[in-house]
Order: sequence, then C-alpha cells, then structure tokens
Amino acid sequence: MKVLKVLGDYCSTGSIYTVSVQELANAVLSINPSMAALRTLATSLAKSSDPCSVVRSWMSRAMDMRNKVVERARVFIRSRVVTTISRSSAVRDAIIKHVPKKVYILESRPGDEALQLYRELASEGIIAEIVPDSCIARAVAASDMVVIGADAVTIDGWVLNKVGSRPLAMVSKFLGKPFIVLCESLKLYHGSCSELELRTRWRYRVAKDMEVEVNVFECIEPDLVTYLVTDLGVFKPTRECMELLASQVEH
Repeated sequence: MKVLKVLGDYCSTGSIYTVSVQELANAVLSINPSMAALRTLATSLAKSSDPCSVVRSWMSRAMDMRNKVVERARVFIRSRVVTTISRSSAVRDAIIKHVPKKVYILESRPGDEALQLYRELASEGIIAEIVPDSCIARAVAASDMVVIGADAVTIDGWVLNKVGSRPLAMVSKFLGKPFIVLCESLKLYHGSCSELELRTRWRYRVAKDMEVEVNVFECIEPDLVTYLVTDLGVFKPTRECMELLASQVEH
C-alpha cells in the first residue's frame, strides 16, 4: 500500500511518465524482492502501456482485499489473547478493528518492528506487550492463538514471512495453539518459497563493533499452519485448497 501511494503521487504530478515502464517495474521489485505482491505489481507495470491505470486498479483491488481479510479475521481475534510477530499491516488492521483481550508482540529482530506496532496499538487503547524473541514459548502458552501476516504464500501451501515466524509456528503446534495467517490473494506465488527466502538479506548489528548479514525471511511448512485467512475465503494450506484459491484469483 505504501508503494502504491507513492506511485499514485507520481501519477498525480505526471512524473511517473519520465521513466520507462521497465525501469519503473525494476524499481518496484528492488524494494523487496521477497514480497510476492511487489513481484506481481512489477510484472503488471512492465506489461502496461499506462502505468497509472495499473496503479489505480491495484489500489482499488488491494484496499478491497485488505478489508475482506480483516473482516474474516474477526472470529480468530475478537476478545482473544493473541501472539504476533513483525508488523503485518493486515494483522494490525484486524487487531484494531476487532480488539483482542491482549496482544503479545515478539520483538522481531533484526528490524525490531515490534515497537512500531506496539505504539500503533497502544494509541488505539489496545493492551499489548513486547516480548523478547527468546520468550516465544512463554508468549504462545499465554495466548489463545498466534496470528501473523505473510509476504508470500506458494501454490503448494508454504508461507513466507519474517524470520522468527517458523519457530513461532513450531512452538504453536507443539503447544496445541492455532496458527493463523492473514494473507491477501495477490500474495499467491507460483514459484518456490525457498527461492524467495534467499532474496533479501540485511546487515544486523549484534554488538557495537560487529555486524552480521542475515536472511530476513523464512518459509513455514503447510502442516504448521492451521488456516490461511484470505479475501477469497478461509483455507487449509493443502495443495487442493491452494489450487482452488489460485483458480479464483485467475478468474
């Protein structure tokens, strides 16, 4: 949504037409090569004769999809205690609308997105607590379920999200807690999850005089996910369900 807003601003000034659609597509893709929605948007822009018509169409579709995902998340979030990780805007919007009893937010290193999400939720009067990544088990045990977003979901049911999401899913399964993924259908990816996993690396300061480079996304096996909550319905991440989802997206 941030990318679309920026592109919309360029459309309103006309400056978007100062570059070729291929240059525009390459710039969008370079923002985050692991995000399926940006890859699909980049492809749409590269094939277009009028990038602004693509931006307007995508803005409308993306807002409609987000609203449907948020509405379907109600049954999982309202009046529950939930744990989440990173800062999914879909999860944030669903939490603000449906108001759980409490939200545990894993700090999500590297990146520390927890602080921004905490401030957004606190400003809405929602009870939230930031939890160190090392305390995953404690947070999940105190929760009714785990709710996360996704940067991509593959046709074979694998979910790509911020690092820390896979151990969170594993702990959830071990403790018998539902693991719910909120994901718009435009994030469906027909390639390999492991390929996306390796595309984005960050420099991470582990001490004042030391940095390491790490992959910041990881894949979550389908059998660790209880439900995918999408704009087209709620699915189990089986091959059959994902093919059904893909067929609805194509139509």
